[in-house]
Amino acid sequence: MCGPHINFGLNLVAFFQGPYDLNWSRYEICSGPKLKNLTFFSTTLVKEGDSYVSQFNCTLLAPARIDEIKIIVHTVKDNRTSLLWSYKVNNPCQHYAVASFIEKYAKNCVLKQGNYYSMVNFTELSYMFFGSSFFYGEYKMKVIILSKNGNIVCLIMNSIFNKRKAP
Repeated sequence: MCGPHINFGLNLVAFFQGPYDLNWSRYEICSGPKLKNLTFFSTTLVKEGDSYVSQFNCTLLAPARIDEIKIIVHTVKDNRTSLLWSYKVNNPCQHYAVASFIEKYAKNCVLKQGNYYSMVNFTELSYMFFGSSFFYGEYKMKVIILSKNGNIVCLIMNSIFNKRKAP
C-alpha cells in the first residue's frame, strides 16, 4: 500500500530578507518516549543553495491516530543546553495551528497504513514562522508526534541564528 506524496515546499522569497541567516548544526531521528515505534522513518537535511530542505520517508506499520505533539526547545551555549520552553498539543486535530495540516493527510486524525514521502524547505518554513521574532544563537528543538499506541516520529534539530552579513 502506498500513501500520498506530500510536498510542503513554500515559495516565500520575501522572508529571505530578514535580519538573520539560519543554519542547522544537528538533524537526526531520536527515540520517542514510548516503547513501541509505529513507523520506520528516515530523513535527510540537504543544503540547496541558501536553503535547507528536509526529505522525509515514513512507513506507517498500522493505522495510527495522532494523539499528541510535543515540542521542546533548549538554548545551546558552550555545548550546554538550558530549557527555553516546552509545548504539548493534546488534541492536535482540534488545534488552531496544526489541525488543518493534519486533516490533509489523516481522516479524523487517523493516518492510514502505508508509505509517506515529503519534502519541507526548513529555511522558508523557519523564516515564515519566526519572522522578526527571534534571538541570535543556537537552539535545540525536539519534536515528538505520538499515538496512544506508540511513537510516530521523533526528530531533533539544532538551529543557528546568525546576524545577516551585508551583501
